[in-house]
Amino acid sequence: MMSTPTMMQGAVRFLAVTAGVTLLYIALDVLWFATLSPFVQRHFAQAPPDIDLRAAELAEAARRSTARVGPAERVAAWRLGHQLGLASQLEHVQVALKSDWAARAAASVLADAAPHAERLGVGPPVPLRGRSLAEASALRQRIEDDELGIAARIERAGHGQLRHLFLAGMFAGKAAYTRVYTPLEDPQDAADIERHARLAGLPAALWQPLARPDGVTPEARREAFVQAVQAVDTALAAGTAPSQAPGRAP
Repeated sequence: MMSTPTMMQGAVRFLAVTAGVTLLYIALDVLWFATLSPFVQRHFAQAPPDIDLRAAELAEAARRSTARVGPAERVAAWRLGHQLGLASQLEHVQVALKSDWAARAAASVLADAAPHAERLGVGPPVPLRGRSLAEASALRQRIEDDELGIAARIERAGHGQLRHLFLAGMFAGKAAYTRVYTPLEDPQDAADIERHARLAGLPAALWQPLARPDGVTPEARREAFVQAVQAVDTALAAGTAPSQAPGRAP
């Protein structure tokens, strides 16, 4: 199984090719934030009030499940989600930039995702491809809707916690492009990562820095985010996550 540093180094290696074309993508994001950011902050800043109850139900269902789900399967779900989220974002960047470099980077990320998909028995890893700017702008909702049915297949083979761990990984992977190579912060990313990480049973010590990395500068936040991704991976591999209680913020 691929080590955590290898996973992150691979992601960062292929994200690095975006450095020369980031300005166009930033311009698109700035326009989005200028028009929708107030709405997003108002409606997505906080997780739904019943999330703790639902997280507790999922935790109980996972304890009662007869599916063979251990640290290896949790790591696979998390890593598969992260890599598919990153690959999907790269595919959508390719649509915006009219270049094939992002598609090549996405293909390499997908190759890293293949062993995790095989372990979970969900078929070859396939990203959410964007054939138009409209589809590219709808990536968040397409992930949430489980357009390709991968989250549903993971849940059938395991349980609901595993589904949300995969989706938390997808949203973290989606956020990786913006957080690592632009100075922007999409408030939707924080809300989506928090919701699914809490439903997956991750404790607050893991999901808080993942959803809202600390740092005064973009560079500090980028480093905090990379460390948060590695911390989740390490905890899952060690079997210290998910926790037995809902991971509400202190």
